[in-house]
Amino acid sequence: MVTVQLPVYNEFYVVERLIDGCCALDYPRDRLEVQVLDDSTDTTTDVIRRRVAHHAAQGVNIRHLRRGDRTGFKAGNLQHGLTTATGTFIAIFDADCVPNRDFLLKTLPYFHDPAVGIVYPRIVRHRNRSRSVLTRAQDPNGEQLPRHRPTHRYYASRFFNFFFGSPGLLRTACLLDVGGWHGDTVCEDADFSVRSYLKGWRCVLVDERLATDDVLERMEEVKNQFTRWRTGNAECYRKHLMDVLRSRAITPLQKFALLAALHAPWLYVPSVTAIALASVPLVFRPQEGWAYQAAVVLPSLVTCVWLVVIAVGRNSAGAMNLLLHLGLYPRVTWGVMKGLLGLHTPFVRSTKLNSDVVAIQPGAELYPITVTPSILVEAVLALYFLVAIHWGLRLGNYWLLPFHLLCVCSYGFIFAVSVRDVLAGSVRAGRIR
Repeated sequence: MVTVQLPVYNEFYVVERLIDGCCALDYPRDRLEVQVLDDSTDTTTDVIRRRVAHHAAQGVNIRHLRRGDRTGFKAGNLQHGLTTATGTFIAIFDADCVPNRDFLLKTLPYFHDPAVGIVYPRIVRHRNRSRSVLTRAQDPNGEQLPRHRPTHRYYASRFFNFFFGSPGLLRTACLLDVGGWHGDTVCEDADFSVRSYLKGWRCVLVDERLATDDVLERMEEVKNQFTRWRTGNAECYRKHLMDVLRSRAITPLQKFALLAALHAPWLYVPSVTAIALASVPLVFRPQEGWAYQAAVVLPSLVTCVWLVVIAVGRNSAGAMNLLLHLGLYPRVTWGVMKGLLGLHTPFVRSTKLNSDVVAIQPGAELYPITVTPSILVEAVLALYFLVAIHWGLRLGNYWLLPFHLLCVCSYGFIFAVSVRDVLAGSVRAGRIR
């Protein structure tokens, strides 16, 4: 018996496609249960009611579940569904994710090993990756499968494999064993992964495309998503550090890999941000001493090597991805600091628009972009590094020019796309009025 859980919150443009795709799964009807876990506060609920009634009339065991409040956000929504789920296994699909018809047939066989608690397809095809420069930047590897399929490493779980929430198939016994879903972090999937490993369960990554989804199409949504991910990593590190060190359920190698997986994302983001901001005053210092030479050469050296690698690989999307990540780091750093300090962080969702529907019915008006101070911060940072380039040329200090040029392009890219999204939203809103 498999229970399919679809956690939804105000996803008017994608929820119909989601429900239809999950009800079309190739699996015996008498062993498939679909739960639409609806926390919506807009007309999404009406769409869900219609589609649930339609599929129920076709003989699908599907239920529309709502709760009184949004306590715990997505984690609380999933936990609410778990209390009435009847499946031995739980399949989870986010609102923008549509599984292949054979998703369950391809993933269930991995559970023949009783130690496997999670099966996660790590490759998902992005339907809208070619829609804009922003969508291409979020998918630098395009449609290519990895040349080398490290099946043994991922299946053996000798290291720590993250479960990223959707799409995924979980053993219900694993969920119950670790205490279900916890809402005390904004990355409930990473938190669940850590707790599963600490209980001796394993996560298997599958190198197959078993689902499709959408990447985000508006910069503000991308900022929210990246910040939430890194904040959640920092919260999990703070929550589980001592548990990992004391655990006897995992090997020393797994402990190292697990701590590295939690440690690296929140460590390198503030580090790169600090290096970038501190590099500008170095332009005005006398060029002397080995410490100074190392400080000014390394950032530009790393920049040039990475750009050469991208150029040799002829990966223009990889170059855009580099610009995107570097430009997001100042905002993400603030989220990381809040996660490490244990400050309350609300769960900010990322709206999926479904390009096919919006192209026919301009629809971002339902979920408008809000202008945040981060847009001004990005403009100021672009000017900050532009000034550094100007003075570097005037003073003959050229060592940091490649790195500062990358920073100007990165923050300028984030600022330009953010302004484009705000202006596009204003035009659509004016047309509606």
